[in-house]
Amino acid sequence: VGSYVSGVIKDVQCDYNTQVKKGQVCAKIDPRPYQTVVDQAKANLAQAQAQLAKDQANLDYAQLNYDRNARLAQTSAISKDTLDNSKNALDQAQAQIGVDQATIAQRQAQLEAAEVNLGYTDIVSPVDGTVVSRNVTVGQTVAASFQTPTLFLIATDLTKMQVDTNVSESDIGGITDGDKVFFTVDAFPKRTFQGAVAQVRQSPQTIQNVVTYDVVVSVDNADLVLKPGMTAASRIVIAERDDV
Repeated sequence: VGSYVSGVIKDVQCDYNTQVKKGQVCAKIDPRPYQTVVDQAKANLAQAQAQLAKDQANLDYAQLNYDRNARLAQTSAISKDTLDNSKNALDQAQAQIGVDQATIAQRQAQLEAAEVNLGYTDIVSPVDGTVVSRNVTVGQTVAASFQTPTLFLIATDLTKMQVDTNVSESDIGGITDGDKVFFTVDAFPKRTFQGAVAQVRQSPQTIQNVVTYDVVVSVDNADLVLKPGMTAASRIVIAERDDV
């Protein structure tokens, strides 16, 4: 979970091992600078709407003046130039209405953008899960100008975990999805855990001229004894025969 806007952390409501729900606020950035931008955008929008009302009144007057001059021109009571001037004023008033409407749409978009940024001051959890890492404290300044900072790391379901294993290129050819996997962890050296191959990734990893491939093993962790980040020693069963 990161931050899309920069600012000072005003409040932190989630900590390590906190059970969170989707949409729950975990931290809050000081919203005052962004609230000011929203208020300014609202004022600009109101100004544009007032300008539209003013220009609408001018358009109504220009229409009346042109209609009156058009009737007078039929009896030659006014000159042709006077009629042309009133027609020009009417056309300009109609064009100004279009400009005002475009300005209102622009100011409305600016207001919506400011409200979006204001909403981003609430750092919310996108999923149900457990907070496994917290990288922020009250008073800390978050800078999101160049790279989105990671504030919280949330695990969606710790009862379903995976083991990432590195298998050398000489052994990868015999591994297929569904193969049984037995592994141990340092925290429980006398207990053997069981899983199954869920994915053999195609991306190679080269470490000291040794090419390995990541094999993902799915594991049931209903008792929550396995923790994220543990080191596992794995054995993948690629073939077995019974009663021989």
